[in-house]
Amino acid sequence: MSAEGKLSLELDGTELRLTVEARPSVAATHVYEMRMFTPLFEQGVKTVQSLHAFVPVKINVVAEMKRNFELVYKVIVPENQKSVISLTTRPVVFLRHPGFSKFENVEAEERTVSVPQWRQYTEEIEKVHNFLGLEVSTRGNIFRQQTVENWLLAEQDFEVSVENKNRPAEFVARLTVSPLEKAELSQIKFDKIFEKEFELEQDNTENRREYFSKMVKNIQKEQGYKHTITLKLEAPRDYNMNTELTTVCDKQVRLCQWNMEVSRSPIFEETKEWTLRSQLLAIRPEMPSSLRQLREQPHREVQLSLTSTWGSQKKNEITINAQLQQSKEQKMYERNMERQSNGLQEYELLIKAARLNQVNVVAEYKLTKETEQVVSRYFDLVKAYNFWTVSSRPEDNEENRVVLQLTVEPLTRQYVNVTVQTPEQRVELKNTQIPRVHLPSIAQRSAKYQLTEASGAECKVQKNQIRTFDDVLYKTPLTTCYSLIAKDCSDEPTFAVLSKKAEKNSDEMIVKVLRGEQEIVAQLQNEEIRVKVDGKRIQSEEFAEYQIERLGESFIVIELPEGEVRFDGYLIKTQLPLYSRQNQLCGLCGNNDDEVNSFCKKCNSTNEFMTADNTETEDMEEFHRSYLLKNEECEAEEERLTEKKNYRKFSEYSFESEEPRQTKRNQKTQKKSELVEKTQIKEFSHRICFSMEPVVECRRGFEAEDLKTKKVHFTCMPRHSSNARRLMKEARQEPLQLDDYTSSFVEAVKIPTACVAY
Repeated sequence: MSAEGKLSLELDGTELRLTVEARPSVAATHVYEMRMFTPLFEQGVKTVQSLHAFVPVKINVVAEMKRNFELVYKVIVPENQKSVISLTTRPVVFLRHPGFSKFENVEAEERTVSVPQWRQYTEEIEKVHNFLGLEVSTRGNIFRQQTVENWLLAEQDFEVSVENKNRPAEFVARLTVSPLEKAELSQIKFDKIFEKEFELEQDNTENRREYFSKMVKNIQKEQGYKHTITLKLEAPRDYNMNTELTTVCDKQVRLCQWNMEVSRSPIFEETKEWTLRSQLLAIRPEMPSSLRQLREQPHREVQLSLTSTWGSQKKNEITINAQLQQSKEQKMYERNMERQSNGLQEYELLIKAARLNQVNVVAEYKLTKETEQVVSRYFDLVKAYNFWTVSSRPEDNEENRVVLQLTVEPLTRQYVNVTVQTPEQRVELKNTQIPRVHLPSIAQRSAKYQLTEASGAECKVQKNQIRTFDDVLYKTPLTTCYSLIAKDCSDEPTFAVLSKKAEKNSDEMIVKVLRGEQEIVAQLQNEEIRVKVDGKRIQSEEFAEYQIERLGESFIVIELPEGEVRFDGYLIKTQLPLYSRQNQLCGLCGNNDDEVNSFCKKCNSTNEFMTADNTETEDMEEFHRSYLLKNEECEAEEERLTEKKNYRKFSEYSFESEEPRQTKRNQKTQKKSELVEKTQIKEFSHRICFSMEPVVECRRGFEAEDLKTKKVHFTCMPRHSSNARRLMKEARQEPLQLDDYTSSFVEAVKIPTACVAY
């Protein structure tokens, strides 16, 4: 790490100036390496994680304290300089032959290990866009799911560069804070703060409003105070944004009004300046000094009123009036407070009794079509989040008006009831648990499900067919005795999934999940999934306590320590993260060792058929019986287990006729392949070299029959350069055209004249 530049600090009266002009550079590499030494050569493997960053910048900070406090923060991007941040990880194999002299340094030949299976899980990014006169380039390939294994062993690279080709680009923020000033509170208007939905008791309404008006008028007779904060942002291309916040409150902060004005330059397709004008008024009641005074107080509610207008060509307008109050349950709780004080001090009782647990909100709006669509989508998301407790019915209510009531359960304060009345419908959410960080949410479920679907391992069991974690499909006779579907067979197992048929000749299944010390059994009965935990039937309301979730009427999800089990009565789907328990699983779903299609007839490995005693077998009946749990509660169905027709391996070749397969087999033993042309890559510690012309190679699966020598020109470039990484990616797809590059060296390369496969 290095940095060059200058730093200066000046104090001139009440003004403090700080100037930083620097060109920091960071280069860091982390290497895991294993070497093997022999008298003739040295070879090994290593994983390399490297970070390169060069960010030239100039910062000016001026703080001035006179009547106002002013802070000016300026960031300057220098002209004709590029800021670059790149991150690279790659696994490497290397080979070095020793020199004849101990003083001779022989550079090792390196080659990056490319794993096709990991490449399909990477996301390639290459974007160039202009941001306020700066050219921002983002390119590279990164994993969609980051794990320790992927970080250490997979090839990834990512680079962000920012280039300023024009004059120095300045980004300026000016913050001004004014001192407190005296202000008149009589300017605050509150005539439209009450709504009909805010009425508590009809016979006490007038008395409450009269008390409220008198209280506000008394407050307005007192001295108020005003405070203003402004923030101005300036950027290149004449882009600016101005914000001003003005606060007016009384001395005891019982009556406050906030005015905010925001304006910014037009962006995207806007033709006019975008503005926001908002006013918030808040009035809180007087704090009682005793429980008796609290009970006798006519007005104990907090009143809020918000008015906002925003937009560019088309304006959005909204007026929100809100009232924080006590629900009927809270008032009953208050009346019982003194009798059940349990020795609490009156101040503590007063705090508990005065809690406001209900919010009434009335919103009147005039929004653009685009804003209405956005609000509607968020409202649908809220309903989807609570889909198991939400109910709605259509209504014909007043246009452009929404009424909301939110009530918090007063004792534990963990549950909430929400009622929303829109122009078209009335939506109610009853007994909804207040979200906690550790609780599952629909957003977490959706993200987790999408991630597992895209990059996870999945096993499906249905009827008599099983598709394993490694995507192998085979047929086996499931019986009324439990069979082990999937299990964590590590030294410290965390889960097991078993299944059996509900009845003979039936497609309905029963699933049993062992999770730690807990046993969960689920079965479809009367079109409903019924669940038992440790032999005790549990209701759907209790599912969340056992990490079980209901999706629809006949679908449940059982959480595992890593992953989940989905069950609908006929299909059992076990989903695990791709990295989870690799080579540590056992059962009819296989071992999740990434040996894809290991049952295919063109593959040598059959390690998917590992029996319970960890023995590899090609006998599917032996494999199945090793995971069959027989006891007095079920019939073994020996006839079905011994019939060979009940066992079958499926593969992509199963649907071809026998004659074409035989023809292909005969052709394979004698057919000579066409030679393929590829750009040859030579990797060294700090550079990568590409052949400037395509080099003939044998297609994968074939061997060279005859060889000849040819001199080939190579061009080299730094390994960390984005151009080198781009060319490496393109070389995997097709030969490169490198005529415009200069030759770095010439080397004799052996190329095949013919290739053959035996």
